[in-house]
Amino acid sequence: MSSKSWPFVAMSVLVVALAASAPSAHAVTECVVTPGDLFVGGDPPITTNNAYFFASWVEGGAGVVYQSDANYKPLLAVVMSAKLTRSKVRVRYLPDNASCTAVNPGPISGIWML
Repeated sequence: MSSKSWPFVAMSVLVVALAASAPSAHAVTECVVTPGDLFVGGDPPITTNNAYFFASWVEGGAGVVYQSDANYKPLLAVVMSAKLTRSKVRVRYLPDNASCTAVNPGPISGIWML
């Protein structure tokens, strides 16, 4: 390898290494829906952290959050508040391009009351 090509090779390796270590964009899906039916409970035998809430959306589809999720109580509170006030919510599902009308299209990472 000639001494003139060495800086080019070193720079190329550096660029590839930086590109490989860069954080990837985290795409999500957000759906604006109206809470419909709400179930809070668990499947027998009910033990600690296996309870969940299941919220169906008037527009179709539903979301599930398990009690073991750190955001269980805040998410449940927002869904209950929206249901009581007949407000819409924006649900953020972790998967990219999730179907807003599917039943449990993926983990819910957040809910906004609109």
